[in-house]
Amino acid sequence: MEEGRLSYLCFSPAEYRAVSRVCRRLDLGSYDPPTFQRVLALALSDAAPTLADRVGRFERAEVRLLYDHLRAEAKAAQPPFPSEEWRKLGEACESVPATHRFAHQIQRAVVRSLRPAAPGLSRKLSRMSISQFVRLFEQVRESRRPQ
Repeated sequence: MEEGRLSYLCFSPAEYRAVSRVCRRLDLGSYDPPTFQRVLALALSDAAPTLADRVGRFERAEVRLLYDHLRAEAKAAQPPFPSEEWRKLGEACESVPATHRFAHQIQRAVVRSLRPAAPGLSRKLSRMSISQFVRLFEQVRESRRPQ
């Protein structure tokens, strides 16, 4: 690798999903970049041995770029609500079918179901645009899916 600032790594969509899936289960803040590299390579070794080998051979700048990107992604993915509201939202979304076609109706149903137990959360959700609600709904569903 030549000297200078590294600005990107090339992963296929499947490889990136594999790396992201593993990293969602890790507390990235508890590792320094070299340890992160070893833990990630080990975690990928069963499901994606070629990718694990590649990650294990990354140079320092490549590890740092991936590490920084995934930490920023993890921070951005943190629930936008306090944990109790997040839990209630998860319970409300659990029984709702996941379809974008009826996103507005789903939003109204979730808002209505939360109104008695969590009026503040209900108001927050009612003020969201449909695209904001869909992104939040997907985050909630993903966070409740077994790993």
